Amino acid sequence: MVERTSIFLRKGIFMLLILPHLCPPGILHLFPELDRIIDAWIMISVMITLMIYVLNGKWSKIMLAIIAYMGVSLLSTLINRGDYWHYFVTFGKMIAFCMLIELLIEYDGRMLVTFLHYILGIVVISNLIAVCFFPQGMYVTSFTNNWLLGYDNTHYNFIFPALCVGIIYAEYRQLSFLAKLCMIIIYSASIYITFSGASVVAVTVWIFLWIFSEVTNSSLMLNVWTILGVHIAFFFAIVVARIQILFKWLIVDILGKSLTFSNRTSRWDIAIHMFIQRPLLGWGYVDTDITRLRLNGFSHCHNHFLQILYQSGIVGMISFLRILILLNGPLANANNRKYKFIILDTLLCFFIVGQIEAITTMTMLFGIITIAYHIEEIEKQLDNIPGREPKIKFVFY
Repeated sequence: MVERTSIFLRKGIFMLLILPHLCPPGILHLFPELDRIIDAWIMISVMITLMIYVLNGKWSKIMLAIIAYMGVSLLSTLINRGDYWHYFVTFGKMIAFCMLIELLIEYDGRMLVTFLHYILGIVVISNLIAVCFFPQGMYVTSFTNNWLLGYDNTHYNFIFPALCVGIIYAEYRQLSFLAKLCMIIIYSASIYITFSGASVVAVTVWIFLWIFSEVTNSSLMLNVWTILGVHIAFFFAIVVARIQILFKWLIVDILGKSLTFSNRTSRWDIAIHMFIQRPLLGWGYVDTDITRLRLNGFSHCHNHFLQILYQSGIVGMISFLRILILLNGPLANANNRKYKFIILDTLLCFFIVGQIEAITTMTMLFGIITIAYHIEEIEKQLDNIPGREPKIKFVFY
């Protein structure tokens, strides 16, 4: 009885630590009085997570690579006398979230997948209900179409992780194809209703690849190298060479967008020009108002890879690519084809959006990256593969 109570308390503590990181942005806008409470909750979660992780003394390669990437951004910010507070708030939460994901995988990966499935599912479904009842948006910031998950072209930050862990959970519970398809339709519905172009393309690709994989029982040669190859080629084709005229049928006729991607090409030109001025370490993190001045009114470069080059230069890009390359080994070695395919599909589509939008809230992306690196451990726990030993000792007990 005492042991069961102890295990329950440990799981409860971990859940309380991760919960504030999953708070949808719309809640803070609709209920401003909760803003300070959630901020304080996140700060406490970050400090406790860092303490547990450091005391356990096990630093994975992926965590060191993530910290190195953040370190390059910090160096650039220091050199350029940028916005230190914004940097530490953004990256501090991100590092702590990744550490917490890693600790939870090692402590009880099955609990993590189940918890994320239900919490993200509730958030995404609540957002869909809000979109249906408030088609013009729930509140106004600098944009009008805002719901629980924020502005319409940022909903993917929660929907892709929800799809990823939701289908992994469904595979673990051996749910039917119809049940999984219903989950996907419900989770992705708000993207189609709000119809943000890049998100629509990305989630359509995600669904098509998943269905094709289910029907053919194939992985479609999808791996880290093909994802990198596709997106590097797309970056040079669209951002550098500007061959989007070849996709006029999709961009203009179907999505109803201009070939300049709503004037994004002019911002790409400015960002490329600024990168050329400081190619090694970029311009660092600066105040949003300064960024708007530099990018002719935009708060970011509207391309994730260009955003990295602009902020952290070539060194930052190399450190980011290093993180992705580290995923190749664990994903290649995983035995469960469906788990690793879902993760790869999610990463591919995150970066599809990233070709048109900077992934400004990277916490969820790095959470998926951390899960991808530890997919073999998750697989052992979900599929009850023998030989699994607990890797961490909870420092409070």
